[in-house]
Amino acid sequence: MTFGWVRQAVVVTGLLALAGFSGCKCNRTDAAAAAKKQAVGDKAQFVEFPSGSLQLTGYVTKPTGNGPFPLIIYNHGSEQKPNPTPEYAPYFASKGYAVLLPFRRGHGGSKGRHYKTAVAGLPPKERGPAIVKELEAQVDDVAAALEYAKKQPWVDPDRIVVMGCSNGGIEALFAAEKPLGFKAAIDFGGGADMWHSNPGLRERMKQAAEHATIPVFLLQAENDYNTGPNKELGAAMDAANKPHQMKIYPAFGGGRKDGHGGFCAQGKARWGDDVMAFIEASLKGQAPPGGSAPAGSGSAAAPVAPVGSASAGASAAPAASAAPAASAAPSASAKAPPAPGKP
Repeated sequence: MTFGWVRQAVVVTGLLALAGFSGCKCNRTDAAAAAKKQAVGDKAQFVEFPSGSLQLTGYVTKPTGNGPFPLIIYNHGSEQKPNPTPEYAPYFASKGYAVLLPFRRGHGGSKGRHYKTAVAGLPPKERGPAIVKELEAQVDDVAAALEYAKKQPWVDPDRIVVMGCSNGGIEALFAAEKPLGFKAAIDFGGGADMWHSNPGLRERMKQAAEHATIPVFLLQAENDYNTGPNKELGAAMDAANKPHQMKIYPAFGGGRKDGHGGFCAQGKARWGDDVMAFIEASLKGQAPPGGSAPAGSGSAAAPVAPVGSASAGASAAPAASAAPAASAAPSASAKAPPAPGKP
């Protein structure tokens, strides 16, 4: 009797081992990796595409269905390993927009040097101009992402916008300067962390703003590292008569870091309606929506009023016309597109 139970126990143990139920940990790592890959795959699709001689990677999040969808090409910041599944991607997908998050050269799994590595050994006086050159070169990666996207059957090639946060906001603005085929650009705090420390970048961004070929939305939180980008770039676009919207939102989170990257990544309850209204108006060829909702004045998440029948080349009337005339300059402004044939 005893030996019979032993034989049965041995047989059962052997069968369990064959079925993968042994105490061995040899397959657990692979299983965990597969589970992680599946979890990422459920939210985003890994893609690869060339940018000149470099091979770049990225992730795509799509709405339900086959498309073709309007597309947002969202540019990450300076982080060397960007998040492949940021929470704003499913937000835009829920609005019917596909999102392509390209990893620029030296970021994530993309080939090439990270820009900080490229400038690390330079003297301090040379570092600022070198950073500008590195960021200008990365516009080629944004253009490569656009060309890749246009060839995909799930993308509507006539409805693509460029967006970005921090360094990605710089790339969005630089891309807006070129006639690449984007319909609008959204810049979340581009250059805020270098606005005073890199005057060459500041002037280069102003130049891009003055020569923008598409409507641009400049937005920041009040507690960003510096709100100079919004104020000075907005003024430059006003002077150049370029269609744009500018808005500074109430402080987000508890510090400068929250007001910079946190506002982009996690502040969609604040900026979501405004960004969607700007994109949809731009895709229809209409004047960007605008209004005067000063930071700290209440509900920053409420959509701003459309420009409507603002005359070509003139500043749009503020949505909150009841604001006191003696108040400081508003933190939100808009400029209607110039009439056909005007610069």
